[in-house]
Amino acid sequence: MAQEQTTNSIATSQNVSLYPNPNDGNMTLAYTLPDEQQGQLVIYDVMGNVVDKEILPVGSQQKNIILTGLASGIYYYQVSFNNIVVKTDKLIIAK
Repeated sequence: MAQEQTTNSIATSQNVSLYPNPNDGNMTLAYTLPDEQQGQLVIYDVMGNVVDKEILPVGSQQKNIILTGLASGIYYYQVSFNNIVVKTDKLIIAK
């Protein structure tokens, strides 16, 4: 009986890095996407309200995020690729 091997083409949290954290509203999201996968970054306040959404284009990328209008405080971000959440973490804005 032969075993089938499948490759996992879904991005993982190791492929995602948001820095610096804490920051003043200027940050960079570095991510690696497998071919043909589009991503999304969503930032929430502590009440769960969406304060920003960013589309992440296909391929390996870095995206500069500028949210200087956000007040100092704790936020959360979620990165998903093809509607699969790969990372959720805390984001601190300190001005």
